[in-house]
Amino acid sequence: PLPDPDANVMPLPDSDDETPTVSEEGGGAVTMNYMLQASVNLSSKEIGIYLQNPKRSNHDVSIKMYITSGEEDYLIATSGLIKAGNGLYALRLSEEAPMLEEGVYHGYYKLSYYDSKTGERALVEADITDLEITVSNK
Repeated sequence: PLPDPDANVMPLPDSDDETPTVSEEGGGAVTMNYMLQASVNLSSKEIGIYLQNPKRSNHDVSIKMYITSGEEDYLIATSGLIKAGNGLYALRLSEEAPMLEEGVYHGYYKLSYYDSKTGERALVEADITDLEITVSNK
């Protein structure tokens, strides 16, 4: 099902390149701006991230954030829908996330795409890997 819009999204400023990309029937185009660093504040349970879905994308996106420890991947946060033309800069640490200690972890985002017009989930997903996650109590 289509996720609800994320409460933390912020509209991106207008730019010269706002026209959604035209793609063939059954296709799509997504352009993401992101940083490979994130920070987890254990006190507030807030995760600072940087991910933008520019207006030229013709798909909306939702993300799941994972920490990798050894051979295991642990889901630590899930976003709502990030519509084209919006950015997401904060997530909430999941109640089901494992107990984290201060330090630096590796992880990744798993992205799921949804057609901006129909809301239909796209068949393709993507991962943004090599994420460095700094965990602290501040």
